[in-house]
Amino acid sequence: MQGKLNIGEPITIPILHKLKERMRDDVPVILDCSPGASCTVVQTVDGCDYCILVTEPTPFGLHDLKIAVSLVRKMEIPFGVVVNKAMHEDRSIQEYCKLEGIEILMEIPYMRKIAESYSNGKLPVQTDKDWEDKFVQLYDRIKGSAAS
Repeated sequence: MQGKLNIGEPITIPILHKLKERMRDDVPVILDCSPGASCTVVQTVDGCDYCILVTEPTPFGLHDLKIAVSLVRKMEIPFGVVVNKAMHEDRSIQEYCKLEGIEILMEIPYMRKIAESYSNGKLPVQTDKDWEDKFVQLYDRIKGSAAS
């Protein structure tokens, strides 16, 4: 499902409420939202079984991650981190997560092959069996964490 704002409509919360009303309990649901801790983010993660915080190893990524971690901890929602565009040169996200006792669920490397896939309108899981397997494992891992 998706919701769309009309031109000039600044508030997404009514759309989120409608989408959440239509969610079913018998199928997995993934809600995607912007970074940080805006009202939209709060409304999106409210009531979720598990939150995946996706970040990049940049100063802005780390800043937004810290805000989001604070939010989900206050909301008492189990969570883990996925590092997108992970690089060996910058381990700031990994260091922060280790210091805070936060599980890193997956690292998606900064790779030309992945960028080319995106630029062709394809997700890595659609073009690479290894990535499909990694995301299935991630889902299974989260499903187990959310159930406990």
